[in-house]
Amino acid sequence: MSVSPPDHRAEKATRPQAAMRATASNRRAGSAASGALDALRMQVRAIEGHYLDDDRTPPVLPFADARLNAPLPGGGLSLGALHEFTANALEAELAPSVTGFAATVLAAHLRARGGVALWAASQTDFYAPGLRRFGLDPARVVFVDCRKDAEVLAVMEEALHSRAVAAVLGEAGALTLKTGRRLDAAARASNALALLIRRHVVKPGGVTGEPSGAASPAGASPPSLRPMSSAVSARRAGASTSTIAAMEEPHPLSWRHSMAQTGTALTRATGKRAMYVWLPNFAMTLARLKRPRLAKRREPLALLEKHGTVRRIAALDGPAIEAGLYLHQPLADALAVCPKLVTADADPAAEADARAALALWAQRYTPATAPAPSGLWLDITGCAHLVGDEDELADDLLGRLEARGIPARAAIAPTFGAAFALAHHAERYVIAGDFAAAGGAPSPLSQQATLFESEEDRRVEAGLAALLAPLPVERLRIVPETASVLRKLGLYTIGDVLPLPRASLARRFPDLLPQLDKALGRADEAIDFLREPTPWLERLRFAEPLAAPEDIERVTRALLDMLCRRLERERHGGLTFEVSFFRADGGVEGQTVTTALPCRDPARVMRLFREKLPLIDPGFGIDSAMIFASRVEPLEARQSNILRKVQGEASLEDLAALIDGIENRFGEGRVYRFAPRESHMPERAVARIPALADAAAAFAVAETPRLAAQEKEAAPFALCEAPRGAMPELRSSNAGSQDYSGASLSAQTGEAIAATRALACAGKKPSAHAARGGETPSHQTGEISPSGGKVGPKSRRAPKQPAAEPSPWELLPERPVRLFTRPHPIDVTAALPDAPPMLFRWRKVVHRIVRADGPERIASEWWRALHDEDREVRDYYRVESAHGMRFWVYREGEYGGERPPRWYLHGVFA
Repeated sequence: MSVSPPDHRAEKATRPQAAMRATASNRRAGSAASGALDALRMQVRAIEGHYLDDDRTPPVLPFADARLNAPLPGGGLSLGALHEFTANALEAELAPSVTGFAATVLAAHLRARGGVALWAASQTDFYAPGLRRFGLDPARVVFVDCRKDAEVLAVMEEALHSRAVAAVLGEAGALTLKTGRRLDAAARASNALALLIRRHVVKPGGVTGEPSGAASPAGASPPSLRPMSSAVSARRAGASTSTIAAMEEPHPLSWRHSMAQTGTALTRATGKRAMYVWLPNFAMTLARLKRPRLAKRREPLALLEKHGTVRRIAALDGPAIEAGLYLHQPLADALAVCPKLVTADADPAAEADARAALALWAQRYTPATAPAPSGLWLDITGCAHLVGDEDELADDLLGRLEARGIPARAAIAPTFGAAFALAHHAERYVIAGDFAAAGGAPSPLSQQATLFESEEDRRVEAGLAALLAPLPVERLRIVPETASVLRKLGLYTIGDVLPLPRASLARRFPDLLPQLDKALGRADEAIDFLREPTPWLERLRFAEPLAAPEDIERVTRALLDMLCRRLERERHGGLTFEVSFFRADGGVEGQTVTTALPCRDPARVMRLFREKLPLIDPGFGIDSAMIFASRVEPLEARQSNILRKVQGEASLEDLAALIDGIENRFGEGRVYRFAPRESHMPERAVARIPALADAAAAFAVAETPRLAAQEKEAAPFALCEAPRGAMPELRSSNAGSQDYSGASLSAQTGEAIAATRALACAGKKPSAHAARGGETPSHQTGEISPSGGKVGPKSRRAPKQPAAEPSPWELLPERPVRLFTRPHPIDVTAALPDAPPMLFRWRKVVHRIVRADGPERIASEWWRALHDEDREVRDYYRVESAHGMRFWVYREGEYGGERPPRWYLHGVFA
């Protein structure tokens, strides 16, 4: 049997075919896997809110340089996405250049879209004047002081989900893949711009770390979880005698109080002690206190009031009375008698407010006080022993008024009418004793039947009649016409009126007997005493103790509904809400939430409480619960804009809700804005203010558009520039798309700074045009008109609009974007004593200086109480190292002084 040899050529021919078949099979498997992967990616993109259609590409923010836009998808930074910025190794911790670049991006985005930006950072060393140099207005940015990177990322995600801001910027050192995807998804859902600066911060105490004082943020500590006291006491509303309280007549918080018991027509005054404080010529006293330079001490002064077309004297001082002037005298006649008379307009409203403020101040002696037409009413029944006795009370009260330059007299009697009459004839103060306890008092009423039945009441009536008998009839508080008629009839004193028949007096003088009966204690004396405002408090008690978390939440919601209904009825809104739960074992558990704006929406406040209610420990059960609004402000009803809600636009309430959530979660005082302060010292030139302080003038959030994920063909609005202090105007941009043509990252200011730096590096002096941030110079030869023609210098131009008042920060020289809370000491080597540094050592690293600019001398503020070391002048230099970093250093003190000068590093430039 013959065996044929194997055919190696056929075997070699089949090997490539098998390989080709295997390759094709792998390709088919790879394409299938690729298709499945693409399908999964499409599903993920759909879930995250990506634009799946090619025609609906997300809007972008283009750069001015086309070379930067070319590699970017869509030709710029896409909105609705998270963009990370990382500094190089030299600037890894401070990141000044990245900060300047991010500020330029934010400025361009806010100019095109309007609205507000939120900036969250764990190191708040950014400097508002330095950010302003990059075109970013710090007043349009809400800053959040965080403690760590986790809080920064949480604030960013909450701000993106709220859709109340147009852009969010955060500074963090670490970012996990999961957190990054969550931020990116939130940005795409809200279509907002999200920026993240990666800063590699060295922990305090390291070789290159900042001092612990500079690294610790200056924000407020987290809210305390202390329980609220079971009894809520209203704070006493004391006021200085010179304070002018904003009150009206009658006082809105007054209540009707009677000196005597109710139920009978005639009441006995036994045991009641009334005090009247007379403030003679109080209008003139108030005018002298409020305007001490109005007239010299011995110059005649008169206050005038207008009667029709004639100006008459309403109040006079001592020199004017000595000159022969009198009340209600026409001004022309008064000037004829006293040509040197100094006049001023009377202010009855201010006088009434001042008396009301004094009545509140007098509550230190008794809770029942009220302003009187020419003084103060005080019901001191049962209160004199707290001071000592009635003499000590009157002496202390008058002494305090006299110490403030307010002359006063007082009287204490069983009735207010008697105290009023006696105070006008007292040298300082008069105290009428208890006639009920003293027997044998002379009774001028023996010839007529008394109206009282008991012997004690008769003795009180007789004693008061004996005291008031020698006083003029005007002291009964009757109208001047009645007093004039009585004098014409020969009835000059109260004692002349007492023996007359009551029936004839009642027919002839209707107002005489009521006032006489009040003075003698025969009739009630009704006084509108001031009292503390009713606290904004609601309480619920339970038949059985509660312990379940859902019951605690239900009770809190019910308390909020009750309180907010009351707030709505009285047109107020709460800023601080405190809820307390009283346990069966006597303990108290409570939580507090605050709002940025006055609020009376129970659903909004309940959202803030919902995060804190799980911290409540019910113990053995809760017997009662209480809610208290400790800070309340007037809040008028506002009509909501339905169109804005339909279009998905942000409002001021949305921003306030975002701020409330951040502050109640991380601590009060964490959210703020920067405002200029009148100071040349860099660390004092910026002040922190509440985020929503003067929000309408700072940024019109209520008119700011929000791009919804499903964009509709609606005309968005953009914020126009407005003069400082004026309300911003709104103009409508082109419908259907966001116009970023005029808001690219050319950012006049940012490019101007870059151009200035480039010229400085080249050894050329920058022009005024470049230094002003790209403003068109006035000597420009021609412009292109909208119609295409050239407009020459002699052509007719539109009238120029008045230039907006520049911000105080724009008038300052260049400032760093990062300013240390405390300047860092450095070791400096300089060629000459007054020369800029050649090199300096900071954090054990030597920086060699290649360029320097300065000095800029800043003197200390002599009007402030400073330490001796703070009174020395500072010479600031802007220096650039060989590695390209720019620093702001200064020399404190001068050579040849009492102490050698010291050098500090205060900030870094972009």
